[in-house]
Amino acid sequence: MPASSSSSWRTSPLPVNWRQIRNVVIRRDGGRCVWVDYDGASRRRCAETGSGPGGRLEVDHIGDPTDHSPMNLRTLCAFHHRILTNRQAAAARRARASRNREPERHPGLL
Repeated sequence: MPASSSSSWRTSPLPVNWRQIRNVVIRRDGGRCVWVDYDGASRRRCAETGSGPGGRLEVDHIGDPTDHSPMNLRTLCAFHHRILTNRQAAAARRARASRNREPERHPGLL
């Protein structure tokens, strides 16, 4: 049976060995969030390790949500995963809205 969470927004099931894959990815990423903030000329990696109060590390699909290979996965803290997911959801909503919207006629042609 695939691993899943009742609070998950996933549209495709996770594989049975998801916990193992997740642990491999978190270990590979040094046990911390890989999000990098660009502040002018400097870059700073998120310091979240998931060990503090309320801290939690999650594994994010970089590309295809059905590809569970470690090369398509990265470690993010819950905060940065939520930011990324919200951005992706907003982009999908905009794409759907523009697909469903009738093109506006040019004012000079009315």
